[in-house]
Amino acid sequence: MSKKPKILLVEDEALFAKLVARVLGDAGMDVVLAHDGQTARVRMNDEAIDIAIVDLLLGEENGLDLIGDWRNRPGLGLIILTKKASVIDRIVGIELGADDYLAKPFEPRELEARVKRLLTRLRASAAPEADPAPEPPKRYSFAGWTLDAAACVLTNPEGSSVDLTSTEYRLMEIFAARPNRVLSRDQLLDLLHGRGASATDRSIDVMVAKIRQKLAACGGEVPILTIRGMGYKLALAPDETA
Repeated sequence: MSKKPKILLVEDEALFAKLVARVLGDAGMDVVLAHDGQTARVRMNDEAIDIAIVDLLLGEENGLDLIGDWRNRPGLGLIILTKKASVIDRIVGIELGADDYLAKPFEPRELEARVKRLLTRLRASAAPEADPAPEPPKRYSFAGWTLDAAACVLTNPEGSSVDLTSTEYRLMEIFAARPNRVLSRDQLLDLLHGRGASATDRSIDVMVAKIRQKLAACGGEVPILTIRGMGYKLALAPDETA
């Protein structure tokens, strides 16, 4: 008999926390509550937590601090709750290592669905890789752009470098290693984080949008195409791949 998934809910609104805990508990999960950052850290150290759900506003502490502290814990899923649908908060949270976000107010059943999906991804990532990444070269050239994956440098056709985050570099390398291959959001999340780190499609959408903006601002555009209902692909002509 498999153990119940253990969820740490870091939420300072007591009534709301109890409601969410009841919904997740009814879904077969073991929910541990923490109403502030200090208690949350104790719970994280004392319990075998599978997923931490963290409210960004915790009195005097920012939930992003907890996300930053916990992002390197092997096998841990991280979900952000926020009262504001702030694009900046979402991007910062994702770049820090959060796997998903949900803006308040929301239906607790939606959170339940996202937690279940994240648990599925975490379990799948713990199994042997079904589709391991190919042995990639450390340097890619495509459509006039050059990506030096080892040095984390992307240059446009004129030789100017693009300022990307480490996560954005990894996502670009994933695309560059698989030109003209349609990659679903789930596949991209697995390849990007290596531990099945998101329960939503939106985090990939946010990252792709940021990359497109930065490339355009640098005076060029890499053809990352949106394939409706399927995902994304780096669309290149045969003579553009290397």
